[in-house]
Amino acid sequence: MTDKIIKGLLFSSSLGLSACTVNSSHYSMRLDEWITEATIEGVQFQYRALPKYDYHFIWLGMREIDYVKQLDYRAVNKSGDYVCVQIDVNGYFLSNDYWKQNIVRDPTLVAPNSIKDLGFYILPRGETEYEWESEYNAFEAYRDGDKYTCEEPASIDDIDCYITTAMCRDTGKPDDCAELQSLRKYRDEVMLNNPEGRRLVEEYYSTAPKIVSLINREPNHREIYQTLREGYIAPAAQAADAGNNALALELYKTMVEVLSEKYKDRI
Repeated sequence: MTDKIIKGLLFSSSLGLSACTVNSSHYSMRLDEWITEATIEGVQFQYRALPKYDYHFIWLGMREIDYVKQLDYRAVNKSGDYVCVQIDVNGYFLSNDYWKQNIVRDPTLVAPNSIKDLGFYILPRGETEYEWESEYNAFEAYRDGDKYTCEEPASIDDIDCYITTAMCRDTGKPDDCAELQSLRKYRDEVMLNNPEGRRLVEEYYSTAPKIVSLINREPNHREIYQTLREGYIAPAAQAADAGNNALALELYKTMVEVLSEKYKDRI
């Protein structure tokens, strides 16, 4: 193998993005060697070129052996924290006949002090001039209980009472109707201040938007919301105002259970 050096230009920004553009008209790569292209948030983004021999038949039964190169990408987390990484690789070629890709472009969780495979690119066969661009991003993972995720968890405090809000709007009441204000206060001052209450609120917010969407599709959605108001929402709001937290909670749980059972095959 001839050993020529990749010519690249690396850009970094304060936002944690890094891009590398490589013009590969006049080189062959250092093979089987992991090369670090960027380091962001304690994560090294690396690639290596692997030799690939492509056997294919041509006319009269003769065989031609083509030599192509595969680019493997990985992220090496050198830190003691969970990190989310992202890679975007784009190639620009004269022909795409043998162009293959298997790059993970979505944010990917990488555990502390570990290595994560990010996929590969196979350079097209027979090309004499081609170039590709690699862009990287890394950010601290979000913690959700005992788990880590690359999606920012929604704050419960910022989410509204979906069913009550929908009921107010559908029955012609303002967004700050009395029932909604009472239940918001009950949620913020009572339920969110104890572990069991917070768990119930989290479960509610995982299903309530879907339930509201399904109710809104019903031809008699106004009657459904009115029934919910009379049977659960208004009595729960009155109980909360009177300080009867146990009754308010029971009505709240029963309403969610009834609706979850009704729409269980569609949630």
